[in-house]
Amino acid sequence: MQILARPLRGCSWLILSVAFCASPAFSDDQKPPPQMAFFPSVVKVADNWVFIHITWDELDFPAMNGEANPVKRGEYWRMYVDLEKPNDGPNSWKFLRPSFLKNGWTVVKEAQPDGATGVLRYTQNGKDSWLRVDITGPRVEMKMINVVPVPVTLTLKAPATIPETIRPLEGDFLTSRRFPARPCTAARRIPILSGYRLKKDPPKW
Repeated sequence: MQILARPLRGCSWLILSVAFCASPAFSDDQKPPPQMAFFPSVVKVADNWVFIHITWDELDFPAMNGEANPVKRGEYWRMYVDLEKPNDGPNSWKFLRPSFLKNGWTVVKEAQPDGATGVLRYTQNGKDSWLRVDITGPRVEMKMINVVPVPVTLTLKAPATIPETIRPLEGDFLTSRRFPARPCTAARRIPILSGYRLKKDPPKW
């Protein structure tokens, strides 16, 4: 993992790199998150229907609850299923909706096949999970965020009683002498933790 920070104003960049090692979160069986464990009993799923898991990321949602561009952050999953007739197409959301409600999810925004994104929320068992559902033809793509804080902390030592003397030209410091001044630009999103692509991507249809 790398955390990069730069001053709001000034001439040089401050780069703080923190090494972070993680192992894939799932076994080879690729179990879904508990909130979605019911899904294989509703429809037939592929072996890799849970094909992306990222320890911590963010996910954009359509406008809802008075927010124009809501973003949720936490543990991320991406899942998919290809529905079979007669439950695909225009009938897909009517078919899937009851199973979500039965298993603890509430509908925040109704999904429209080949149209608007659906949003669901799960708040049981101490969880705060958000799911966006996009339906295109037989393909149902589901992206889920379980809201949790960043699983990394940075602890800095308290400053010494006598301030340290810094000699920029003698130490390994990033200074304006080494890097020319540059104007501040809009902040760019920087991923916090690396993700793991599980098995292979779903087949394209």
